[in-house]
Amino acid sequence: MSEEPLKPSSFEVLGPVLDPECQLAVNAAAEALAAKLTPAQMELLKQFRIRFFKSDEKRGSHVDFENKEIVCNSDDAMMSLQQSEDYLVEQGIIESGDTINLLPDIKDQPWSTLTSELVHESGHILDKLSGGDSYSRLDPKFSPTKYGSEEPHEAFAEAFRFYVFGAADRLSPEALKAVEDTIHHNWGEL
Repeated sequence: MSEEPLKPSSFEVLGPVLDPECQLAVNAAAEALAAKLTPAQMELLKQFRIRFFKSDEKRGSHVDFENKEIVCNSDDAMMSLQQSEDYLVEQGIIESGDTINLLPDIKDQPWSTLTSELVHESGHILDKLSGGDSYSRLDPKFSPTKYGSEEPHEAFAEAFRFYVFGAADRLSPEALKAVEDTIHHNWGEL
């Protein structure tokens, strides 16, 4: 287990890094984001490090804005999207197809959940830092997934994830507008 930070093109990863494929997942997320975002937005995201932790009590990932970190449970992040979706469907959190249909080519790859989570958490970062009515930018009824249908900030992050992974055609007009308005925000004012 390495505690040494890895330095990919866009994110600094802080250990423990449990598997070298983690770097592939981080780079896949960075490439997907770079294809949809401006250089200024990517620079903003670079300010956030990725920190892994191990816990049986706290699941998933979240953004720690105070410390500028995307914090991920390493056990969850190591799962393939298929494993993650199977677990979350069983828990009643998402519906079948909510995640694996976005990335069918990598759904069985280790760490593919991490790629998806990093894009989702990046959506939270851009949502909060773009100003305006952040964290209530999208009515949950317009979420593309069951997970996002409870909270406005989750609805936005889920819509953002769909947009980044090339599924904008599966978004409602309201969700697409919320994401595009945020992406086209004047980031030079931050």
